[in-house]
Amino acid sequence: ATLAAITGGNLALALDAATRAYATASSLSGGIELLAALQLGKARILTGDPVGGVPLIMRCRELLASDDLLSSADELAQCAPALMSVEEYALTDEALSAVISAGRAANALGLLPYSLGALAELEVRIGRWERAYADAFESIHLAREAGQEGQLSYNLARLAWLEAAQGRTDACRAHVSEALELAGRYSFGSTLPFAQAALGFLELGEGHLDAAIDHLERTGELWASEGFAHPGRLVWEAELIEACIRSGLRDRAEASLEGYERKASGAAVGADSGVPGRPSALATAAAWRCRGLLAADDAADEPFATALAWHDRTETPFERARTQLCYGEQLRRQGRRIDARVQLRAALEGFEALGAAPWSQRARVELTATGETLRASRPGPAQQLTSQELQVALIVASGATNKEAGAALFLTPKTIEFHLAKIYRKLDLRSRTELARRFASQAG
Repeated sequence: ATLAAITGGNLALALDAATRAYATASSLSGGIELLAALQLGKARILTGDPVGGVPLIMRCRELLASDDLLSSADELAQCAPALMSVEEYALTDEALSAVISAGRAANALGLLPYSLGALAELEVRIGRWERAYADAFESIHLAREAGQEGQLSYNLARLAWLEAAQGRTDACRAHVSEALELAGRYSFGSTLPFAQAALGFLELGEGHLDAAIDHLERTGELWASEGFAHPGRLVWEAELIEACIRSGLRDRAEASLEGYERKASGAAVGADSGVPGRPSALATAAAWRCRGLLAADDAADEPFATALAWHDRTETPFERARTQLCYGEQLRRQGRRIDARVQLRAALEGFEALGAAPWSQRARVELTATGETLRASRPGPAQQLTSQELQVALIVASGATNKEAGAALFLTPKTIEFHLAKIYRKLDLRSRTELARRFASQAG
C-alpha cells in the first residue's frame, strides 16, 4: 500500500500506511519488520523527515548482505529514491548494481525496468552521463517489453531531464509527452512533477524564461499537492528561482529563496520535532548559488564560495559546473576577467566531460567575452553512438565477452559483434583495449 501510494502521488497516504505497517510488524520476528522499516524510512524522507527516516532506510544494508538477495531485490531497489534524496550515493549505487546483476543472472526481466531507471537517475547526479543515457534507454525498452507502462512513464520522465541537459530538445519533448499520457492513463502521479521539471529545465537551458517559470510553477503545485517535501529528491525550486532572477522578478525570487533555504537546511523538520535538521548538501549549494545571483556585485563572492564549499560535500558535478558558470558570469560582468576565466574554464570542462551541450555553449560564449580563444569541442560517444551501441560499448568496455554482453542485454552474440563493428568505425577504434581505455572515465 505504501509503494502504491507513492507511485500514485499520495505521500500522506503512503506515510500513514507505512506507519501502520511498521507498528504492526515491530512485534514480529523475521524479515517482515525490516521490510516495514524500509517503507517507513522511505515515506518519512520523502515527506521531509530525514531525521526520522534515515536510520530506518539505512537498514537496507541488511538486505544487501543477504545470501538470498533476489528474494528481496524489489524492496532493496525501492530504497533508491530515499537514499538519493539524502545523498547516500555510494550505497545507492551498490544496492542497485547488486539488484541488476542478480536480475540479469536470473533472467528476471521484471526487476530491471525500475532498477535501471533508478540507476540512470543516480548516474546523472554523480556525473556518469554516458552510462545514464544507455541505462535509461534500456530501462524504457525493458519496461515496454514487460508491459510495465506506469514504470515506463516514470523512466521516460527521468530520461527527458537528461535529454534537456544534453540539448536533445525534440527527444525531450516527445518523451515528456508520452510520459504524461501514460501517467494519466495509469494514475502514476509521481511521474507528473518529474515530467514538468524536465520541461522547465529544458526551457531554462534554452533561455525561454517565461515558459520555464510556467513549467516549474506547475512542478511546484504538483510537488506540494502530492506531499513530496524533501528538497534533495528533485531540484526544481532552484531552477524556478534562477528563472525569476533572470526575468527580473527579484522580489519573487527572494521570497522563494528564503523558503528554499529553510528546507535545504532541514529547519522545517527541526522546528516541528525539536530535533536538529539534516541539511541537504545538494539543495544548500543550489540555494547559495541563487543567493549569489541575487547579491550585489561587490557582495557575490561569499555566497558563491559558500555554494562551492557545499558542492565539495556531495558528488554532483553538473550542479557544481552550473555554480561555476553563474559565478564566472557574475565576475565577467564586474570586469574581473582573470577571475572569471578561472570559474568559466572549470565550468566548461565540467559540462564538456558530461556532454551538456547547451551549457557548454553558454560557458564558451562567456569565456570568449573575456578574450579567451577556444578550440572546437569534440563530441563524446553519447553524441556519436545510438543508445543500443552505447549500451554494447559500455558493457564490452567493462571486460565482457560477446556472449556475456549478449546475455546481459538480451541480445545474441552475433548482434553484439555487429554493433561492435559499427562502434569501432564511429569512434575510430581498433580493439577492445582501445574501447576500454576510451570508456575508462565512465567505468565508475
